[in-house]
Amino acid sequence: MTILKHSLNLSLLCTLLSASPTATFVPPKGWRAQDPTAFNQAKISFISKKTQGFNPSINLAIEPTSLRLEEYTKNAIKCHKMDKRNRCERMGQLKTLSGEGVLLKIERTLEWGKVELMQLLQIANGHAYILTASAKKSDFQNVRSEVTKSFRSLELVEDFLKSAGRKSYNLKMEIAKEKKKIRLPTIVSLPIIVPRLKNLQKFCEKELPEKGSYWHALFIKQIAQEIFNEKKNH
Repeated sequence: MTILKHSLNLSLLCTLLSASPTATFVPPKGWRAQDPTAFNQAKISFISKKTQGFNPSINLAIEPTSLRLEEYTKNAIKCHKMDKRNRCERMGQLKTLSGEGVLLKIERTLEWGKVELMQLLQIANGHAYILTASAKKSDFQNVRSEVTKSFRSLELVEDFLKSAGRKSYNLKMEIAKEKKKIRLPTIVSLPIIVPRLKNLQKFCEKELPEKGSYWHALFIKQIAQEIFNEKKNH
């Protein structure tokens, strides 16, 4: 899956990369990126392949908070229960790549039927990171396993090279090679740079498949930003 097919627009990627650390996760296989404005405060959203009716989805939201995880969880449950259509219960802890989180299960009754949501809450660096998956109640059992796997993949990335682990050196060499050979016009912008990093994108897909297309997209955007800044300063 290339950056262009991934359908993550550059303005969205700029917003996601502006915070430190950068939150990323691996969406279920085959789910496609969506316009996050359809999901209230979501930063990024993915939806399953087209089916009839209400498609399963997963989205990431981030908000600043001074609360500890336990207090934040209690407030979240209270907030969910304020809607009389909701039933909310705590499902226990879940360990992600960035630490411990809390799982919530919410059932919502709508006019056309019941919806089930599973929500992961995690607190770090003065922010709450909230992953929410939703599907028709009758369909949720079919996606529960892959949704849980996505939740576990939540990672707060301070440095993409460090996040690459054992492949960091090879990735660094690949970045240097791409920066050296890239040819850009006099007037340059991010939409011009990103498509020229196809080889780096392919390297990520081959050498770091476990990171997922969202991590790849954010990483490529960061390198494009570095190239843009270097070009602007010369």
